[in-house]
Amino acid sequence: MKACVLHEVGDIRFQEFETPSPGAKEVLIKVMASGICGSDIPRIYKEGTYNFPTIPGHEFSGKIIKIGKNVKNLEKGDKGTVLPLIPCKKCKYCRSGNFAQCNNYDYLGSRTHGGFAEYSVVPEDNFLKLSKGVSFPEAAMVEPAAVALHALRRAGLDINDTVTVLGAGTIGLLASKLALIWGANEVFITDVVQGKLDFAEKLGFSNVFNSSEGKPAKWIKKQTEGVGTDLVIEAAGVSDTFEQAILISKNKGHIVVMGNPAGDYNISQKAVSQFLRKEVTIKGSWNSYFAEFPKNEWRVILNLLAEKKLNLKELITHQVSFSEMEKTFEMMKNNSEFYNKVMFINK
Repeated sequence: MKACVLHEVGDIRFQEFETPSPGAKEVLIKVMASGICGSDIPRIYKEGTYNFPTIPGHEFSGKIIKIGKNVKNLEKGDKGTVLPLIPCKKCKYCRSGNFAQCNNYDYLGSRTHGGFAEYSVVPEDNFLKLSKGVSFPEAAMVEPAAVALHALRRAGLDINDTVTVLGAGTIGLLASKLALIWGANEVFITDVVQGKLDFAEKLGFSNVFNSSEGKPAKWIKKQTEGVGTDLVIEAAGVSDTFEQAILISKNKGHIVVMGNPAGDYNISQKAVSQFLRKEVTIKGSWNSYFAEFPKNEWRVILNLLAEKKLNLKELITHQVSFSEMEKTFEMMKNNSEFYNKVMFINK
């Protein structure tokens, strides 16, 4: 098969690679769509994977072309999306359904070969069948959508709440869209990149602010008559936005931090004082929840897609073939053109 293989940090090659065979409880899928996550670029060019060579890619969908001998609930030809986190299902966190906190997990695209290839092997339990009418590119975006949904659930979003999203990347925009679907009254979006804010406006978000031109907290206070917002999603992963989240939050408000940190955080005395005085609740959010009880967030997203309540296609700015992988990664690394979600398509 053809695959995009990371041989060492910065050495990514589109090449021939041995087509894998499924184990007893695995399926072999033809990858039909594979999205590039924001974390894939530093993984390829700065951090590396856990071993080499590795096929990156953890946001993907496809159809089954071969099943292992002990697979019971799937059939050849089934279409689905792929859960990249492979939990051990033995530790105390797995036993309670908190797979994202597993002590001994595997992960497609960083610890095990992932979806930047024509074919991929996936455990049976990690393949979720699609509802009728859900396309492969949409299915490949269920992973980031579930991550965004998880952050809102961690925050305890309630109907008619006001929400600030700091960071207008894919995850931030997904959180913004889902907040409105959920019943938020207003969503305010900030970023330092004007192109991202222009894109947010094209999606229908009118309350946007370029935080390179001023402090978001000052702008939000003006928009809310000095009150702040009920919920703040920190989706940028930088020290300043974390501090701004505290200053933006209303009294007794909720902050969810989900942006991967780009460096150390340094918080001013003023922000800490506000955190104390407001009695703000700050929570971390990591990955998504996909145990069946109390709520499988992946199935929620799939249902929203099937019911046409959530539009993910409009977030995709680039659809390219697998053969264009190398130059596409370079484009994203160098920010040589605007992009939101970049999707590899296998025809």
